[in-house]
Amino acid sequence: DVLLNEAEPRGDYEYERITNSYVLIKDPLKSRLSNDELKRYAIKNNVNSVLLIPLRAKDVVNYFLIFYAKDRRQEFTEHEIELLTFFGKEIMKALKIEKLDDVLHDFKNPSIAIAGFAKRALKLLENKNLEDVRNKLAEYLDIIAKETIRLQELAIYPHIEGREKVVDLTEVLKNRFRINEEAIKEMKKRNIKLVQEELQPGLFVYCSPFGCERALDNLFDNATKAIPEEGGEISIKSYRDDGMACFEIKNTGVIPEENIDQIRRGEVKGRGLNIIYRFIQSVHGKIDVFTSSDSTTFKVWVPLYNRTNEVALTDNNL
Repeated sequence: DVLLNEAEPRGDYEYERITNSYVLIKDPLKSRLSNDELKRYAIKNNVNSVLLIPLRAKDVVNYFLIFYAKDRRQEFTEHEIELLTFFGKEIMKALKIEKLDDVLHDFKNPSIAIAGFAKRALKLLENKNLEDVRNKLAEYLDIIAKETIRLQELAIYPHIEGREKVVDLTEVLKNRFRINEEAIKEMKKRNIKLVQEELQPGLFVYCSPFGCERALDNLFDNATKAIPEEGGEISIKSYRDDGMACFEIKNTGVIPEENIDQIRRGEVKGRGLNIIYRFIQSVHGKIDVFTSSDSTTFKVWVPLYNRTNEVALTDNNL
């Protein structure tokens, strides 16, 4: 609390040192900053001093690094404190870069799709009778506005968790499929066929719509990249499966068996798959991948909405 409380006086005292960069508890058994739990831990584990380093983002402390001087080691040297506080700052730099890379990774397809719909809208404006194309023009402009807002939110709020609500998973799947379709057209990939198989409406789930869209965008992006140069197909379907909302994304092209085993074990590699897995974990869903002789199918399950599910997810994300 002393690092979070700006009113707490900074200084070097007999049993603790409080600075803006760190807190050093010189004697955990005598310091006023020690609670009963820390004192018990110190006695049990022969802890002589404790160093706490806050990890800040925009002046907000999100995490702490905690180091213990134990057994024969009585205290931290000034050089060690300087080194460990520098280490904490470098961690925050790395986290900022990681989030920035996530954002840049997710900008690609939506921004390409926006460009495609903008070109279509401009083409419609060349029509002599705009009344004939009013509905189609309104549709394109609506998509452009929504996707632009999404990109703005992605830049400002790069976190998947939060702002959860009830959404129709099938509708989100269809909308992101449309965006991916436009991105494919804009990239001049004319040898890819897009197929909507059976899509069951009313698959309501409780999640972050933003996080769900990001996961789907990355699944579609991976599916598109996996299609061989000679071309192929991407298809989607959705349905109920044993109390869960389920969707499948299938693409032409296979992935090595060892990669499938890694995915099933959760040993994912690549920024896109990490974004997908973080979303699935946040909603207590699951993912699996299947291959045939010429195709790969990613199958994702998300719990169907009920009030109990909403409360559980909200509590877990607090």
